[in-house]
Amino acid sequence: MKALLPAFILLLACDHGPDVNEFNYEPEVNLFALLLLNSQQTIIRLEETSRSMDPLPDDRGIAGAELSIQGGEQRVAYRHQGGGIYAEEGEKLRLIPGVTYELLALLPDGRRVEAECTMPVPPDIIAPAEQERVEAYASLPISWRGEQGTPGYIVSVRGITSGHNAETKTDSTAVDFFPFYLAQPDRYVLKVAAVDRNYNEYLRVQEDEVPIWRVRGGIGVFGAMAWDEHVIIAQ
Repeated sequence: MKALLPAFILLLACDHGPDVNEFNYEPEVNLFALLLLNSQQTIIRLEETSRSMDPLPDDRGIAGAELSIQGGEQRVAYRHQGGGIYAEEGEKLRLIPGVTYELLALLPDGRRVEAECTMPVPPDIIAPAEQERVEAYASLPISWRGEQGTPGYIVSVRGITSGHNAETKTDSTAVDFFPFYLAQPDRYVLKVAAVDRNYNEYLRVQEDEVPIWRVRGGIGVFGAMAWDEHVIIAQ
């Protein structure tokens, strides 16, 4: 499950950027950075936006940036790995609930990108319980405890053998998961992820809402996610 999550998330970072006057267009820095508490992973990609009328180049990644994240009495440097993706150069960043992290990227051409986010507290799934047997081809009631003030949650299920995979977003702590009507008998990984304000707003932008960029010197997102998961059995 942990290996699949970063690949899915990076797909969200691939877009042309904001709509602008095509003839006076100046490329912007598009930052996609996400801190994952449970797997202690940091996903970072820096790239240039492009005009919607132009074909996408094979590689829009920005190389050579001096990039670091500071938080929890640490300052960790990141090095370009290719394709605009950056990873820890040495010491790994420790991700802790409630800690605010500050990202700074100094680009070779002098541009400066800054952003900050706070790691949310992971939720606690109440129902269904771990290894609980639930009804296949039916709505799945899900509830959890969450930290007060959490901006939003992503609820997802993934079939271990069937390949059924679905998710929904909510700001509540309970949902009737209607996509489970398509779930055949199988074992499923149920995940409830708390997201910070930045990533919650970024997900709304993906649904064509008015963008709210909390990145200084660019567009995109620097967000954080923490989750709980149960294995359930549909029959």
